[in-house]
Amino acid sequence: MLQQQLRDYIQKSLGILSSGEPLAVRAALSELSLLALESTITDSGRSSWLSAVHPIAFRKACISNAARSAKGSGSVVEAVARLVDDGEEETAMLALQCLEAIATADPSTDADNHHALAICSTHVIPSIVRLLRSPSEAVRTRAAGVTAALVENAHCAK
Repeated sequence: MLQQQLRDYIQKSLGILSSGEPLAVRAALSELSLLALESTITDSGRSSWLSAVHPIAFRKACISNAARSAKGSGSVVEAVARLVDDGEEETAMLALQCLEAIATADPSTDADNHHALAICSTHVIPSIVRLLRSPSEAVRTRAAGVTAALVENAHCAK
C-alpha cells in the first residue's frame, strides 16, 4: 500500500512539475525537498506519510523511471533539473534546493550514493556551474549547496 502511495505521489508530482503553473511548481518543489530531507533522517522524528517508508525509498523513487538511462517516461530529478533553467529566480532556487536534498547522502551508509550520480546524468551540471556566478547571492548559495552534495560522489566530482 505504501509503495502504491509513493508511486502515486511521484506521478502527481511529475504532472505538477510539467504543468508550468509557477505556484504549483514551486509548491511541489518545496514539498519534494522537504520529503527528501526527511527521508535522509534515519532516526525518529520523521512526521509525514513517508515515515513508514525506508529512508532511501523516497529518493530512489525520485530517480527511478529515468527517460535517458532507463528508457522510462521520465524521473522527478529529470523534471527538476529542467526547472533549474526556468528563468524565474525563485523556481531555480527551489529546483536547486530539491536537487541538493535528493543528492544528500545518509552519512551512515553508502547505499544511497547513486542518487547524486542520477542527478549528474541529467546534464544539469553546466547550469549549476553557471548559477554559481549568478548576481543573486541566494541563487549562488543554493548552487553551492547542490554542488557540495553532488561532489560527495566521486564520478560527479570529476
